[in-house]
Amino acid sequence: MPLPHQVGLVNDQVHLGTKSRPSRDQVDDKSNSLTNKFIRATADILATTTDQVTDQVTGEVVRTILETCMEPTSAKNLMDVLALKHGPTFRGNYLRPLMRLRLLEMTLPGKLTSRFQGYRTTAKGREVLNALSA
Repeated sequence: MPLPHQVGLVNDQVHLGTKSRPSRDQVDDKSNSLTNKFIRATADILATTTDQVTDQVTGEVVRTILETCMEPTSAKNLMDVLALKHGPTFRGNYLRPLMRLRLLEMTLPGKLTSRFQGYRTTAKGREVLNALSA
């Protein structure tokens, strides 16, 4: 004999079971649809705001890196100056792009993974720094 909480009445029919409500598959997706719309709208707002802030922040970060590298400086020191902790992101977002633009150069270009590797501002980097400071 089923326990009282295991008996349900659906469409005037008695159903036996332990579930007190329908499973996720049985519920319509209206709440999920609203949640997804909210997430998409929030993402759009954040993307617009992030682009504006990124342009400002990136200019400040580039200036700080170029100023710090007027004297040869390690990547670790640069990360400390910028208060960044994740090396791969720092290298991918800042060091490599600045080196590709020839604004920074390695102090030991033949030894890419040397623990003594440093970075310094190039002549082109000094020109950009002067333009950013003006």
